[in-house]
Amino acid sequence: MDDRDTPLLYLLMNVCVFVLPAAVALFCLPASHALGGVYLAATIALFFQRFILALHYSEHRGLFRNTPGAPPIHTHTYDGPRQTWNPRASF
Repeated sequence: MDDRDTPLLYLLMNVCVFVLPAAVALFCLPASHALGGVYLAATIALFFQRFILALHYSEHRGLFRNTPGAPPIHTHTYDGPRQTWNPRASF
């Protein structure tokens, strides 16, 4: 693993440590919209900006690659339908 990947690894670990137990706690506690709002606000305040930065970083460089010649791990694999322009179909 490259040293540049450690901040992203720490971010993913922080997300797992906070979000998963908090989500389980929301299901165990009595239903409350206020608790859900606090959970949503805390998650966005703590992780949104760093997660978007990590997503942007991973688009430019493959994550967690050991060998220089390894194929990159793409975050998106579907490019949509391939459409070609037919000049005869336009009239």
